[in-house]
Amino acid sequence: MRKSLIAAAALATLGALAIPAIAQQAGGGHDGHHGPDGHRRHLERLDANKDGAVDKAEFRARRTQDFAAMAEGKPIAKADFAAAMERLHEAKHKERMAEMFDRLDADKNGQLTQAEYEAAADTRFDRMDDNDDGKLTPDDRKGRHHR
Repeated sequence: MRKSLIAAAALATLGALAIPAIAQQAGGGHDGHHGPDGHRRHLERLDANKDGAVDKAEFRARRTQDFAAMAEGKPIAKADFAAAMERLHEAKHKERMAEMFDRLDADKNGQLTQAEYEAAADTRFDRMDDNDDGKLTPDDRKGRHHR
């Protein structure tokens, strides 16, 4: 019973922390580089030649690709800009959710089990618990979860 309560609390914490980040990624205009390892994954997506660095040409190539997805072959009118950005963010959100699923699907069988989801929650909790006291407090945020 106690383990179930701890697991439920960990999942609730994961959800409470993940949902705002996902919402911000979907609509925040920051290209989804929030959260632990988010900046690294963002750079990996931009790094077309996979040399571990993003040069100006790679950065611009992604912006060109983004504009093409938004503009649908024509200039974007001010009245249409919000809808174009929403389409772009929805497409990027779907891409990030597919990447998240792949990270959670530990056995890579294309299905996410409760055990895999809970294991990921445990890993996330441990990463966030900077002082390893088994609790999450505002002090844990000081380490910024780079463990």
